[in-house]
Amino acid sequence: MFNNYLRGTGKAGNQKGLNWLSWKNMSYAKSKRGLGFRDLYGFNIALHDKHIWSFLHNTNSLVSRLFKARFFSNSTILKAGKGRKSSFIWQCLWTGKEELIGGFIWVLGNGDDIAATKDPWLRMKMNFYVEPNPFYDGRNEVISSLFCPNEKKWNHSLIKDHFLKEDADVILAVHIPQRDITDRMVWTRFNSGVYNTKSGYHHWFNKHFWFGTADQCVRCKKVWHLQVPHKVKVFIWRFCRNVIHVRRRLSARGARVPITCPICLNDIEHMTHLFFNYDFAGHFKHHVGLRECGFGEIKKSGMRRLSPPRLLWTVASKCIQSD
Repeated sequence: MFNNYLRGTGKAGNQKGLNWLSWKNMSYAKSKRGLGFRDLYGFNIALHDKHIWSFLHNTNSLVSRLFKARFFSNSTILKAGKGRKSSFIWQCLWTGKEELIGGFIWVLGNGDDIAATKDPWLRMKMNFYVEPNPFYDGRNEVISSLFCPNEKKWNHSLIKDHFLKEDADVILAVHIPQRDITDRMVWTRFNSGVYNTKSGYHHWFNKHFWFGTADQCVRCKKVWHLQVPHKVKVFIWRFCRNVIHVRRRLSARGARVPITCPICLNDIEHMTHLFFNYDFAGHFKHHVGLRECGFGEIKKSGMRRLSPPRLLWTVASKCIQSD
């Protein structure tokens, strides 16, 4: 359905349109040359994680108690197994569970619920875990066992004997709350610490389709903030992504069309030729009074001073120069 809407079909309705860009490329943010569409699989995972987060924090709800009695009666949902003949709903939740694990951290309270060598709880570590080492294999001690007897302070000698030096130094630097509060989980991808679907989806997308910050297109991001009709923005985006139906692109995608420009009959019809190099383009720009201007002027004046043809030529030329 999405493909038919975006890529179009033939007049008879039974012909496929050209696949100019993959759904993955269009799922990137607008600042990263995409359109910000949601990947349906990833968004579904984010919705499943919303239910898991609810199970972890609303343990007294009827649904939470039902799932715990059926699938993880002797553990938590984060440590539960998939099972051999589990329901389809549980299989979906179990699949999303792995994505949730990589985005939360335990906040120390009384230390009774956090496994010192298996759970993420060290804020000063990059991944919040102790260093992976065979020295920790088979150990399940909770953090409260690392306290001094009847006191809420670290047992220095015990920690230095049972942990590697780099881990011991980080553990001893963790503050122990003196109040009697339980351990709790917070979501590290959102400022409030509470999971939401939007931040969960971005966490999943960045994990599976990471896009380097150095490759962000600053000018593409500015295009979407211009005060112009949306169809003009979309056309400029298509121009910058080289997905306009010029003959050279059509031929490269398998269409049986001549690649020679039908107007000048000399050069190949590509976007640079059509919009900049061709004599007609120069005459047109001179006729409508086009001149170079910056993005600041475009954003400031909007539709009051800049016509769509002038805007198109200015933005497209600057995007080509930046590439």
